[in-house]
Amino acid sequence: MVMTMPVNPGKLKHKIEIQRQVLGRNPETMKPEYNWSTFTKAWAEIMQPRDRYIIQASAAHQEKTVWFRIRHRKDIESGSMRVVYKGQPFKIEEVIPDLQNQELMTLQCVGWDHENSSSS
Repeated sequence: MVMTMPVNPGKLKHKIEIQRQVLGRNPETMKPEYNWSTFTKAWAEIMQPRDRYIIQASAAHQEKTVWFRIRHRKDIESGSMRVVYKGQPFKIEEVIPDLQNQELMTLQCVGWDHENSSSS
């Protein structure tokens, strides 16, 4: 018998927006370009590196690493999606599923500079 721990909804208290890149056209030049579009919104627990993980993140040049834990979904992808929290975009570098209970998943993200948020 496997014991499962229920999801504590009190920890999922931060509203995030998950966006994906969609191909559109520049209205002035009519050239194709990618834009960000809302894919879904979710409640998340936000985790940041602490203690020894800060040193590891710094060594890997990922000082802006943030983990967003959300309810499990099968349609979130790294590479073509990003998280926006309080107006700040975060690139989804890895989607980490909860292999045991499949109730939650973790989005490992890195913060983007605002100047580069529309092009990357």
